[in-house]
Amino acid sequence: MKYFNFIFHGSLLIFLFSYFINNISYFPSHISYFFSLFNISPKMEFTDIGYSYLAPLLLLLIIFLKREDAVYCKAILTAANVSLLFFVVVACREYYSLYQLAEHFGFNVSISGLIKLLSTNILVVFRSIISLLLPFCFLFKKLSGSIFLSLLMIGLLWWDAIFAIFTHQEFHFPGYNCTPLLFPVLRYFSMLVGMYSFLWLIKRLNLAKKG
Repeated sequence: MKYFNFIFHGSLLIFLFSYFINNISYFPSHISYFFSLFNISPKMEFTDIGYSYLAPLLLLLIIFLKREDAVYCKAILTAANVSLLFFVVVACREYYSLYQLAEHFGFNVSISGLIKLLSTNILVVFRSIISLLLPFCFLFKKLSGSIFLSLLMIGLLWWDAIFAIFTHQEFHFPGYNCTPLLFPVLRYFSMLVGMYSFLWLIKRLNLAKKG
């Protein structure tokens, strides 16, 4: 059984590697061109949306399940937290794309100009910065399964919906415009399985040993 578990999780780790190679195009231009020949494109935009629904469910299960069962939900939450690093990669890539677009249309993007623009909505800027920095906290073993940090991240991802409720604006769930959902959901859970397996292999999951 011991060797079966190792082979099983090792296979999942190989699957994780092949999955990211076939779904992320954040490589140098010549490598991206090589991947584009095989119809490879970025597929990681659903990471934050998937987390915004999965993490609250896992937290509820952690609260209401027995301790010996809740530990597995905590391990899945840890994998989901660490996976948010790919959300950071996607978000940074989008910001860089906006910068390239501005330059393409002839706008002079300077630091002083950016500061002036960002100062028009400090709250949104603060939320964006925190949501980009917080996932790096999950790289630390003691913080990777933190309930408090998970709740904070959920609040940041649901910010627009919460703000709309209190200001009586039109309410939208996270990812309401993400269609079709089937393949993004399947890719997200595939990534989650791979991340769980990787963390298990490097002994970053605090799983209780029975017996």
